[in-house]
Amino acid sequence: MDEFLEVGQTWYVLDYKWYESWKDYSNYADSASNFGKDDPGVIDNSQLLEEDGSLKEKIVEDINFATVPERVWHMFVKCYGLANGQEPIPRPVIKMGTFTKVTKIELYPLPLLLAHYKHPTDGKLERCSVAMTIGELKVKMRKLYKIVEEAEVKLVGSYTSAEYDKLDDDSLTLEEANLQPRQFVVIIQKDGAIWPKLDTYKKTTASCFTSSTKASTNGTSAKSYSSSNGFSSSYSNGSLSSSSFFSSSSEKAGAPGLCGLRNLGNTCFMNSSLQCLSNVPTLTKFFLGDAWKKDLNSKNPLGMKGEIAETYADLMKAMWSGKNSSVAPKYFKGAVGRFAPRFSGYQQQDSHELMAFLLDGLHEDLNRIKKKPYVEVKSTDGKTDEEAANQAWQDYLARNDSIIVDLFHGQLKSTVRCPDCKNESKTFDPFCYLSLPIPPKKTKKLKVFFVSRDLGQLPVKCRVKVPADGSIADLCKSVADKFDVSANKLVAAELYNSRFQKIYKDQDSVRGIQDRDELYVYEVDEAEGQMPVVVYFKETPTKSYQAARNLCIPSIISVPVDVTYDDLYDIINSRQRLVNSEEAMAYLSNNHNADIDQRNGLQHHLNGVDIVDKDMGGDVDRDMGGDVGSEKEEPMDICSSPKATDQPQIFDITLVSQYGYSQSNGLPYTGSLGLKPLNYLAVEFDKGLNVVRADDAFDVKEDDSLYDSQSEPGVTLEDCVQLFATEEELGKHDTWYCPVCKDHVQAFKQFALWKLPKYLVIQLKRYKSSMSSYSYYRDKVDTLVKYPVKNLDLTPRVIGSQTNSKYLYDLVSVSNHFGGLGGGHYTAYARNHDLDQWYYFDDSSVSAAAENSVVNKSGYLLVYERHE
Repeated sequence: MDEFLEVGQTWYVLDYKWYESWKDYSNYADSASNFGKDDPGVIDNSQLLEEDGSLKEKIVEDINFATVPERVWHMFVKCYGLANGQEPIPRPVIKMGTFTKVTKIELYPLPLLLAHYKHPTDGKLERCSVAMTIGELKVKMRKLYKIVEEAEVKLVGSYTSAEYDKLDDDSLTLEEANLQPRQFVVIIQKDGAIWPKLDTYKKTTASCFTSSTKASTNGTSAKSYSSSNGFSSSYSNGSLSSSSFFSSSSEKAGAPGLCGLRNLGNTCFMNSSLQCLSNVPTLTKFFLGDAWKKDLNSKNPLGMKGEIAETYADLMKAMWSGKNSSVAPKYFKGAVGRFAPRFSGYQQQDSHELMAFLLDGLHEDLNRIKKKPYVEVKSTDGKTDEEAANQAWQDYLARNDSIIVDLFHGQLKSTVRCPDCKNESKTFDPFCYLSLPIPPKKTKKLKVFFVSRDLGQLPVKCRVKVPADGSIADLCKSVADKFDVSANKLVAAELYNSRFQKIYKDQDSVRGIQDRDELYVYEVDEAEGQMPVVVYFKETPTKSYQAARNLCIPSIISVPVDVTYDDLYDIINSRQRLVNSEEAMAYLSNNHNADIDQRNGLQHHLNGVDIVDKDMGGDVDRDMGGDVGSEKEEPMDICSSPKATDQPQIFDITLVSQYGYSQSNGLPYTGSLGLKPLNYLAVEFDKGLNVVRADDAFDVKEDDSLYDSQSEPGVTLEDCVQLFATEEELGKHDTWYCPVCKDHVQAFKQFALWKLPKYLVIQLKRYKSSMSSYSYYRDKVDTLVKYPVKNLDLTPRVIGSQTNSKYLYDLVSVSNHFGGLGGGHYTAYARNHDLDQWYYFDDSSVSAAAENSVVNKSGYLLVYERHE
């Protein structure tokens, strides 16, 4: 929606695929595929919600969900309705950040466990906006615990049982007070003229953490904490030192550096980055001592007032003290959120973006240049590469001099060449990390559900290999080859929530198909005079205001072009397995008083009926048909009259939209129905019938290809460096002005490594965007990149004139990302320098790891250390 956010507004969260369907239907987005679209039907947010109705964690905007302003939401609900049993998902627009403020939608309100000091085990989970003030929280807790306004109260915050914070500044927001998810806030009431003693606070907080309170931020049970540690004496002066917060958990403390980081609410990305940098020996040694304090530059206008450096130093001391098995990086996260609001809140973020921000923040907080001089960019005309590179480096050091520059900064040579006059422009730029592209795969494996025309076979879930830039026709050919069927008889579709989301045509590209998509390939009969139609199987609701519920995956069946209602009923009834013969006979007998002959006819008709074709769907740009009539048995007498409604039936048939929602009052009972290929039909079983439940109706067979253990060839890190250094042509919208031709041209650009740092940070570009002729795709590259653990030799790649320099590197740490764009989880591998052993860090958990496990398909961010 093209509308600006304003503080105080309410926006609403809705399913992204529903929103995309609505855009297609309304032509909101320009797309060549908008033809023939049905309305999107009722809004169904079930894929965004946990069982308790709360919003799922680790969902991503424009992949899993979209947001719309309040007026648009009400318009949507008025026009399309909201799925039964679901509540709207409103979210406020607030200001976030302290020094740098941004306006954003607060997707996840802060879950706090509120307690009264006299009733510590009776904690109540409340979700509060981080824009709420401490004063407003105090008022809320007064009402919650029925404390009169005249009574004097104070709030105490506690994240572990070992320490607590006084929350005595009513003007601070919850974000500014640095409250964290699942943190206890205890309200303390003055008893006459006396405040309860310190021991009372201790017992209250300890009781809170040892209680088995079941609570959740978004449907996940909160952990129960226990500790024998006492309270910090720092309470007496009204403040809490950051080091006291990093108390040991009840688990046995490990060696220095073998310290987990607690997840504060979707902060695995931050924990992964921190573990990677924590195991950079030179940097950590610098912060464990006091040398960093000499470089602290709290007045740097480009810095973070020294807070990033200070909280990072405290965190490193806690992690390397050898006293803690895990710590909560609460104060560090608070500092990061104040200066970079995109990292505030509790949405999943990117570990590389966090590390880039952290390295830049540490650099500016520790910049030894107290007053940056103005440096004029000098011409490189007539200078050799060595002279130009050295001049550029000295100019950079005149404004930037820190431990981060010493350890992590290198220099790149960038050459831009005019394709017409061959004029070249050369620049030498500093870098803190390298973002390396991953060579594209020639093929990709897609997960599909194949549904055979043979009613005796279950749908098969499998993987097939297709060209990476192939089409749906290529996909159908691969499926046809695997199952020995005709590719011309295959139909492909994407289903979502048991509804058709996208109807594919042969020429559609497979590039936009992702592993999370439900891709079905269905075999359709092909015979003259036949056509395919789509059938939804539904249960008639028990309440008039309810919508019919899908009983299984919709099917595609072939019917005669001039099919009548009676024939259509017989064909569908012969292919359904949701109601067995005994149930149908009993139902018809009890509800319609059918005579014994009719029941015998029904028994004859239903005997031997096989599985329903349930996991099906599709649309193709070709003529298709099927010879259902040649396989069906004689229709039973009960349905053979010219007017089916005169006889008892177990279901009704209606025309519906693409998404399975009703759009007509039914079909004519006499004459040809006038159906067209791939019309959508709904079969609604009478509500008194006993139908097969979901577990049986959704049965599939899993093919061995899903678990193919054959290792992919993958690519090497050298391949990635080679691609990074390959000359490429700039895009049409990224032209360069050639001073010789005096025109903007599509120039050629090339990077080369000129100078490399002691510690080299490499990001593998696993997230990509691409455009087809009418669609925009975002996807994750899951190619295995084989990066060396020892002796990465970049010497041949460095073109600077440093004589006799060797650039040999050993791997220090790896940030891993598991999952796709729509969520996922971050962990880290790191080598403990003192123990010379690899370890695996997964939030609070730390375990020893084998060196050969470090190289894996999830490797995303690499940190290398240069040999001395």
